[in-house]
Amino acid sequence: MNDVTRNYVRAVPTIRLPCSCRRPPRYALGNVVPVELRKQYCGDRRAVSLRLEKIAWLAMKPILMGAALLIVACGVSAQGENAGRTNAGAVLSVTSATRVLVTMGTDSSAPANAAADAAPEPSPAAHPAPTPRYIFGDRDDYRWQLSDGLEYFHFHSKVFDCNMLGPNATLTYYTNNWFAVEGDVLAVFSPNTVIARDHGKLVGALGGFRIGGRRARWEPWSHASFGWSHLQPQTADGGRNTIMAIAGVGLDYRLNSRWSLQSEGDYVYTRYFSQSQSNFQISGGVVMHF
Repeated sequence: MNDVTRNYVRAVPTIRLPCSCRRPPRYALGNVVPVELRKQYCGDRRAVSLRLEKIAWLAMKPILMGAALLIVACGVSAQGENAGRTNAGAVLSVTSATRVLVTMGTDSSAPANAAADAAPEPSPAAHPAPTPRYIFGDRDDYRWQLSDGLEYFHFHSKVFDCNMLGPNATLTYYTNNWFAVEGDVLAVFSPNTVIARDHGKLVGALGGFRIGGRRARWEPWSHASFGWSHLQPQTADGGRNTIMAIAGVGLDYRLNSRWSLQSEGDYVYTRYFSQSQSNFQISGGVVMHF
């Protein structure tokens, strides 16, 4: 070392570099550097270090923000799933089977509640078998009825009088539970002779209507019919064919849904021998419903 350099080193304060400064600048003489040069060198390294830290923070900032957003999204998703499970449970609780599952998963007393809920819900009461509509009354099931019986007919006229017996039959059709149309046929015979050893005979065919109550065991009714009749024997006082009208009342006693007993009394109007006759008849028989 020459004298000039030695004098410079002595004149300028010096300090040893810290151990971290492994590579002193080229102008350092050994490990001894002027104070001004050290400050400049260490300041540059500190600036570089701060710059590196800033760069590292800028690099880490998006990562940290992404992680925070991911955590927030996970929390929202978890809340949505919990809400979905709650709604699903509310929907599933409609049936008894799902109520059992929800109770077993949320209640410590699951066995008892499950046994109570697992019991099948009572089904609506089955409609009882309808009772027959037709029991000694309401004739919706049997609108037709056929009666057959024995008739007593008293005939009185200016030519002859006689009492006649014979069968009669009536076919009736009910349009509802109180009104019906009917047709009558009768044929009566006098056991006694009336004229010249001839017996009196009368036949008739009529049609009309009937009104009656059909809701009890006893069934009263009334009817009216109009038609044709034929009388024997032949006489010189007039023809043997004429009109015939009947009006009367009757009473049926219902035995069961198919059979009844019947009684009847009627006023009978005819016009034989050019005059009017007012007579009567009574009858009784059985009625079949179908």
